[in-house]
Amino acid sequence: MTPAFKANILEALLALIIMSTVIDLPTAGVTAAEPIANQQRASFAPKGERICLSLRELVRRVESACQAGSPQSTEVMTLAGMGWVEGYLVDTDSGDIILFGVRSSSWPSILLEDLLFHGRTLDGGHPYCSLDPRKENVLALDRLFKSGIDSSTEESFQKYLALVRRTCGNLSVVIGNIPSTCRLAHLLISADLEMKKGSQGLIRLATLPSCLAMRLDRAVQAVFDNQDGRMPLSSMSRFWFHVAQGDPLFVEDVGVLMIESCNMVLLTEMERTLADGTLVNAGTQDPVAAEWAHRFSNAMPELASQVQQFSDLWNQYRLRALLFAMRTREVLTAASTPWLVKFFQSIQPGLLASVGDSRPGLANGIRVEVPFQRPGRSGVTILSPLACGGVSMEINTSKKAQAPNPFEKARIKQIQKKVLENRNQPGSLWWPMGRDESAF
Repeated sequence: MTPAFKANILEALLALIIMSTVIDLPTAGVTAAEPIANQQRASFAPKGERICLSLRELVRRVESACQAGSPQSTEVMTLAGMGWVEGYLVDTDSGDIILFGVRSSSWPSILLEDLLFHGRTLDGGHPYCSLDPRKENVLALDRLFKSGIDSSTEESFQKYLALVRRTCGNLSVVIGNIPSTCRLAHLLISADLEMKKGSQGLIRLATLPSCLAMRLDRAVQAVFDNQDGRMPLSSMSRFWFHVAQGDPLFVEDVGVLMIESCNMVLLTEMERTLADGTLVNAGTQDPVAAEWAHRFSNAMPELASQVQQFSDLWNQYRLRALLFAMRTREVLTAASTPWLVKFFQSIQPGLLASVGDSRPGLANGIRVEVPFQRPGRSGVTILSPLACGGVSMEINTSKKAQAPNPFEKARIKQIQKKVLENRNQPGSLWWPMGRDESAF
């Protein structure tokens, strides 16, 4: 970049930010940098009331309503409002499996259809979805960028941005191992889109700046430092939701299992475009995208409290992890609890309209003019013109629980006592755990 170019207008710092959501409970072979330490967020739980839920009573009520041709009650449909599931207890005396967790007016509930859906798909392929730009649109954008950007005025820049948005076209929707009519398919697509909007500054995410704004700050600082020529003229990055490396972690004792850690984070990697418009992993990370993913991950509790799709998605990870833990410990096939597997197999979850085959593409841009302390001025223009992504709910079923130390043994015993002693009567669907929360 020539000094004369610097001294007048830094025409276009193109930040082609290509995002995804891969919700991966997950695994070996992850190469992206881990953005958050488990211990930093292991203690997070939404504020609310801790309750217990009898799965045996839930099954009885669902089957009774089905046989009578009656609608399910709100308590049954929302699992008594439980959203943040924390563990389960096997009550061998009554042949019951009891879930315990948090219900809160500020956190979404797990729905009956979520329980049914995850229970039915534990032995099938892992659910996934993908939101990707179409190859022809990728190539069209590439041609548009090479034609030059007129950012001499705000009006000309906005016209160009409108053209970029039209050229982006629609994102293709791909759904795998789940019907496109199930609630989970809708949720995965919706959470992915909200994350993309936040990265491009199309919605405000709590105190987290957009990736677009962070890239702009870096570019402006580079101009002030006379290092703008070192800034990349393009950056293509993919973002995806994932469970923190090493999660989920469990602590258990006889008949009781607790989720010790199941953090949801955001990872990133750079993408490059092949001649036919296909996007592939470039094998590295963009520093700005990596920083944004790191900050997003550290702010996940706040972001999930703000955006219902994120908190709902986190619920799905925890529920699926707990059901896998039940399966690997043969709780679902135990002689005392055969009714649960039968329930999963016999009751169909509700269906919605199909998610469809596309979503509108996303694009945003910022134009600023940065004055130098020398003759002339410099403008910095950033575009964020394309978004793609996917969601995979793969979970590592080989995870082993941590052996409880003496403190944890005492803690589990305390929880077991609270769950069983606070039960009002055998026919209760749910009951509070009590005010003492020292065990959590």
